[in-house]
Amino acid sequence: MLALVAAVLSLRELRGAILDPKFAISVAVAILVLAPTTYWSLMHPADLLARGEKFGIDLQQPRMTAAATGAGKFIMGTFNFAVLPVFVSALAFALTGFRFSERHPKAPAREVLLWRTLALGLAMLATLVLATGVTEVKARWLVPVLIILPLAMAAYMERLSPRGRDAQLLVIAAGAVIAVLLAPATWYFQINGTSGLSRMIRVDYPALYRQLTADGPVKTAISDGAWVGNLRLVDEKLVALDQEVPNFDRLVQEPAVLVWLDRDDPRPVILEQLKKAGYGPDGQPRQIMVPLLPSTDKPARPGAYIRLKKTAAEKATAPDEGVSKGTEGGQEPD
Repeated sequence: MLALVAAVLSLRELRGAILDPKFAISVAVAILVLAPTTYWSLMHPADLLARGEKFGIDLQQPRMTAAATGAGKFIMGTFNFAVLPVFVSALAFALTGFRFSERHPKAPAREVLLWRTLALGLAMLATLVLATGVTEVKARWLVPVLIILPLAMAAYMERLSPRGRDAQLLVIAAGAVIAVLLAPATWYFQINGTSGLSRMIRVDYPALYRQLTADGPVKTAISDGAWVGNLRLVDEKLVALDQEVPNFDRLVQEPAVLVWLDRDDPRPVILEQLKKAGYGPDGQPRQIMVPLLPSTDKPARPGAYIRLKKTAAEKATAPDEGVSKGTEGGQEPD
């Protein structure tokens, strides 16, 4: 939004839209809408930053090292998104016999607006990454800005008629054909998975819940992925947690179990989170076969679970702390 406003202000032809007194009404409404969230964030900074580990911010890491890592991830994220639309557009230009050496009309204000918004948005994001020490930048986080790139490419093609218009139509037609041809394959992968295993939606969660509670009741189910939250479809009172849930240590209710799929051992990230919360294994892991719903090529997938207990040190320092129900989050296992 800031990049768009800055781009509009930089263009004489469009500046009047921002400077119009009526625009102040929109600004006032936006401030009113955001006021409750902004106030809550200022009053609860700990909760606001509770999931800061997602961005890989490490205050112990040297500033230059963090900046270099963050810049590298930012460049790769931008490249991963931009390479496809740029390649497709270049191929379309080549197939239509377009020549960049020819004289072309000047770009209209609306096209310049798109390119400037894209450039300013990327510049702002890059500055934010370098200033905050972020070392984890995923391509999907850049989508709100990079989504402008295909629009800018389309506007560029529109201006370079008739060859550019031909390239534009070629891209649209090719995209529609590819989308239709890929639809059956994407449906198959969604149902059966890419490696012969079912996707998480195909897991028989009632059967899994019965296995977890075979030795006694369970109040908290913990895993390293968002899928564990689906167990709440079976027991709505169940607390489902993963390593990305804020205030993890205050949300665990006993008895608790740690469950994982398709691996011999749980991922280190969730073990570290449990250690910080003062919990450890209570006995040996129990291997299970988790049933899958029909219409898959495998009847079950391997898994394991282990009951948890508070460590002696945790019991000595925090004997009876109040807890509340948690929510699910995190990443799906491979």
